[in-house]
Amino acid sequence: MTWRRSRRRRTKKTSLRHQILFGVLFLGLFFGSAYGIWYGTHHPMFRITDVSIEGGATVSHEKVRDAVWTALEGDQYLLISKQFMYLYPQEEIQTVVSDISRVHDVEVSRDKKTLHVSFEEYIPYALWCESDDCVFLTQDGYGFDTAPSLEGNIFVRYVTETASTTPHTQALSTEAMAEATSFISAVQSAFGFHIVRVVYTRDGDVVYYRTDGAALMTSPDEPSLKKLETILTSEEFAHLITAPFEYIDVRFGNRVFVKEE
Repeated sequence: MTWRRSRRRRTKKTSLRHQILFGVLFLGLFFGSAYGIWYGTHHPMFRITDVSIEGGATVSHEKVRDAVWTALEGDQYLLISKQFMYLYPQEEIQTVVSDISRVHDVEVSRDKKTLHVSFEEYIPYALWCESDDCVFLTQDGYGFDTAPSLEGNIFVRYVTETASTTPHTQALSTEAMAEATSFISAVQSAFGFHIVRVVYTRDGDVVYYRTDGAALMTSPDEPSLKKLETILTSEEFAHLITAPFEYIDVRFGNRVFVKEE
């Protein structure tokens, strides 16, 4: 009986020693591997050393480069250097660069120890305004950035009565912008009308304003340009090409309303 108890005690002690030894070996292997990963990914031989920037006409390449290096600071998962050339944070870099004003379509690639970052730049085409607050618009109707206070008529100002101006928003559809651009170009070419403001009303109409405040009231449901050309080439209203008027309204089928000053 005593012999069996002594044997069980020795067995338990042996098992405990084996568990402790296994635990020590496991921790040693774990921390050794962790250190090896940390050391390997931080070694200069495997780190990104240069950032190449391409694209844009007015966006500072230095500003983009600084944003990239900021994204490459620190470690991933507390172990892997973000500058490790094989596991650099590509999506994070694309995000921080895209956050820079006017920048879009960011692409990131690597050639050995150099990161290549390229991007496109939004080009201001018009303004989307609500009172004195405006956002820059692209030719496709996308509002990409808040505009500073601008005087004069360098850009046509678009107003949408059903929506507030907000950056990073599709203000108008590509089709709506194309139609407005075509109309503005046509009346400029045919009659010398210089359009400076376009208002999209709550009723779905589109009103074009000249520099002198004269309004051309149109409807998407009507062949507005054709009707306007018919009116202004007629003997009765041809003088309005050069004479001042308050508005020409071509929104109601065969009926046309003209108010002269």
